[in-house]
Amino acid sequence: MSDDQQPLLTSDDLTEEQLAWAPASAEELAGQWPMARKIEMWDGDPMFYALEEWDWRSVALAARTFPGVRVELLDPWHLAVRLSR
Repeated sequence: MSDDQQPLLTSDDLTEEQLAWAPASAEELAGQWPMARKIEMWDGDPMFYALEEWDWRSVALAARTFPGVRVELLDPWHLAVRLSR
């Protein structure tokens, strides 16, 4: 996976309704965010590796966790929080 890879989805792509989404249960929350198999720093940005596939719900929760920064779903198993951009 390269740093110039185009993300599948970013926090900028989400609707207001998607951004306002909240998990219905603790199990649903645990499957989305912030449960990660591994977290690494890539050029000053945290890269989260999924236990299970992530989707727009993971991006929405990450965007609320890190307000004002871009969140990118690079593929179903890698989510980047672009703190340095």
